[in-house]
Amino acid sequence: MAAFPPPQVWGLNPLFFATPHLYIRDVLETVPHPEFSDVHFYLNHPIRNVEIVGIIIESDATTNYISYSIDDGTGIIACIQWVPAAERLIPYRETKELGSLVRVSGKIGEFRERRQLTIRELVIEEDVNFEIQRWVEIVHLKLKIYDIPFVYPTDIVEEFFPAYSIDSNITKEEKKQPNTTTVELSETTFRKSLKEYIERKRFTSFHYGDIRAAEELISIAKQVLLQQYHCTDPAPPRISSLFSRGIKRLVRDGFLYVRDADADVYEVIHHEVNLGKQILQIIRLEMSKHEQDNVNEITIITKIRSIKAFQHVPKEVLLDSLKKLVDSGDLFQPENREYKLI
Repeated sequence: MAAFPPPQVWGLNPLFFATPHLYIRDVLETVPHPEFSDVHFYLNHPIRNVEIVGIIIESDATTNYISYSIDDGTGIIACIQWVPAAERLIPYRETKELGSLVRVSGKIGEFRERRQLTIRELVIEEDVNFEIQRWVEIVHLKLKIYDIPFVYPTDIVEEFFPAYSIDSNITKEEKKQPNTTTVELSETTFRKSLKEYIERKRFTSFHYGDIRAAEELISIAKQVLLQQYHCTDPAPPRISSLFSRGIKRLVRDGFLYVRDADADVYEVIHHEVNLGKQILQIIRLEMSKHEQDNVNEITIITKIRSIKAFQHVPKEVLLDSLKKLVDSGDLFQPENREYKLI
């Protein structure tokens, strides 16, 4: 497993003290340091704070905090705003309006194995073009800064941390390992292999045990565990744990949902199987309930996300499903971001 840069040199990397502007997907894929819970790594960049831009699709207010679910089209993340102790006796707490475009900066953290941001600042953006401008800015920053590994000064690293190789972010001992122990054999790659296997087999639903028994996936899992633990024959419990983490992440990514927790059965979220039908049903109900001709895109997305099975489906997947319904003649789009049944 690739080594993290020594904590003593993190401050040499400007991003450690900055607030990088990232897509939510990037924040979700950062790697937490095993000893410093408030530090996450984007490549070999140590970061603590980030800024995201997205739409509020869900909110929840309690005595102690307000939680917002923010969607930028690449992913969804929970953003927590803690309430000052002096204000916790207030019976009603006002939240930002659903569908608002917001800019959120805060500290990356984890709660119950789920990535979240602790809000430092939350600002509603009135300019509808701001989101597009931010996307362009992030593309530029990734090309020029974020996606380029930081090179720590050779003299400092070699003198004080001789086991660490500055050119590749791996220890010198790991550098001697064969090419099979590179980033290609990370848990992220295993998760991608898991998703590709499910898509290739055209599963609409499956039992966990059937996936766990797939020989090609077991082979990849063993190689990943060999990299992580340097063991020639990983124990079955470790293999099962890797499978379980992969499946849970695919659920959080909105690719799967748990159809039957007791039986360990999962269903694939797909336009043809369930998503398209659910969208049509929501539009039908909204038109009937409110006696209106059109249903707004934000309303559709919010209603879909209120259903547990579809709460993690990415915005771009929902928009693609809406487009397919328009193309198939099931929906008509009289105005931008407005839909009606045909």
